[in-house]
Amino acid sequence: MQSKQAVSKQFPNKTVVTPILNTSTFYPIKGDESYHQDYYKNNPIRYNTYRWRCGRDNRLEEIWGDKASH
Repeated sequence: MQSKQAVSKQFPNKTVVTPILNTSTFYPIKGDESYHQDYYKNNPIRYNTYRWRCGRDNRLEEIWGDKASH
C-alpha cells in the first residue's frame, strides 16, 4: 500500500504494526450526532480549552518536535 510505504520510508528503522486497510463504505453523519462535525470550527473556545487542558499540543511537540502541526 502506498501510505504504508511512505511511512516506512519516513521511519526506516521502525516497523509499521498498525494494520492499514483498504477503504470501505463511508456513512455520513446524520441527525442528532451532526453537532460533532467540525466541532473545532463551531466551538473554537471549547475546543482550544480542551487542547490546552489535555496537553495534546505539548505531547505532539515532544514526539514530533518541529514537524508537529497543530
